Amino acid sequence: DLPVYYSVVVARMLLERSLGDVALALADALTSHRDWGRNDALTLCDALAQYGYADRAHQLLEQRDSTAGDWWIPSVQFYLARTYGTLPHERRLQLLSEAFARDSTDPPTLFYAAFYADSLGNRDRAIVLYERLLFYDPSNAAAANNLAYILAERGERLAIALELATRALDADSTNPSYLDTYGWVLHKLGRYAEAGKYIERAIALSERPSATLFEHLGDNYSRLGVADKAHFWWQRALEADPSRTYLRARLR
Repeated sequence: DLPVYYSVVVARMLLERSLGDVALALADALTSHRDWGRNDALTLCDALAQYGYADRAHQLLEQRDSTAGDWWIPSVQFYLARTYGTLPHERRLQLLSEAFARDSTDPPTLFYAAFYADSLGNRDRAIVLYERLLFYDPSNAAAANNLAYILAERGERLAIALELATRALDADSTNPSYLDTYGWVLHKLGRYAEAGKYIERAIALSERPSATLFEHLGDNYSRLGVADKAHFWWQRALEADPSRTYLRARLR
């Protein structure tokens, strides 16, 4: 008889204590609750997937869809599939189509679709989706950041990219991803002295800085004509991601 939110919290606690069977029984009961909404479903299914019950999470959502037909279910299913590597690519695309058919203006669905398109290398599609998302949700910092980064990578509409990156950084000035994007846009604009400060701060604030951050800083030092520092950061990038074999040519 607990409210749905507290039941979800209890289910997660049970999972943390390796009481999966009890947590699943509670999850089964929750799916038939009339107040089981999108955020509750996302929190519960995310927890189930984290503890090895991703397939069961999908089953619960399908069960709920067959009885209640909540408009948000395909979107949550797609999130789980993308995040935890479940379901084949064709099924993921089908879920996106179903999600858009139910609500083509839903910001989370637009974000999932844009991010997925970008991960598949379809940046034209990602740009369209991020722009649509920002039309409906102008304050979405993650979408503004991601769109700014794509535009910077392509060297397109850099003034707009800078405005988007500024919007994201204003929302969270300590986010390493936002700092790097802002610095990278400045780099593409030729403002190398400014760019380096933001990329260095992104590295300093990252728990585990990525090879991309190291490479960006190396590229920026190269543009500034500081060869030794450029080589240092390119070497760090190569060590972090040995697949970036093209960096070996820069290090010669």
